[in-house]
Amino acid sequence: MKIYFAHSFRLRNTQTEKELIEFLKQFGEVINPFDREDELEAKFKAPYYALDPPSIEYSREIALNDLNLVSQSDIVVAYVSHAQVGTWFEVCHAIFNCGKKVYVISPQHSPFYFLDGITWIKNIENLKEVINEC
Repeated sequence: MKIYFAHSFRLRNTQTEKELIEFLKQFGEVINPFDREDELEAKFKAPYYALDPPSIEYSREIALNDLNLVSQSDIVVAYVSHAQVGTWFEVCHAIFNCGKKVYVISPQHSPFYFLDGITWIKNIENLKEVINEC
């Protein structure tokens, strides 16, 4: 199973990101959209979030790459710790354009977590039993 791991750039290269990816690996191949960041930073000669404003070309390359990776996945696991436009765009693409099942891990609830296609999981401990049902 291919698992797209949607999460904020703020989680990139943190211990939490590493632990979540290791956890998800027991269920299948984990697709991390940030794996390509080093390549893009070299191509555009700067980290994306250091640019103000970033170029349209850089922005589109990130967005289209991420959406393509969502399309290639079997399911999406989204870690939501705060308002994250990119993560929610990926979630909506997965549900409405690709018909994917999405699991949202978030300590806080939202009315959007109860849309068809989304399973809300309050904490990581509950993820294992829910993913095993896939």
